[in-house]
Amino acid sequence: MEAVVHREAPGIPVIDLFADAPAADPAASANLLAAYAVWFPADTIFLCVVDPGDLPHFVW
Repeated sequence: MEAVVHREAPGIPVIDLFADAPAADPAASANLLAAYAVWFPADTIFLCVVDPGDLPHFVW
């Protein structure tokens, strides 16, 4: 994803906030993001991806 952002919007900074967010827990990741978001400018765009972890009950 970062490569596409850099290609389509060169010069726009991309920041990885945390790579160790809890897997398969979007609510916990949302809480972490809310805590960090206050430190960013109001017009910041957040693209968030939550690792689904090992969820064998999903059928792909």
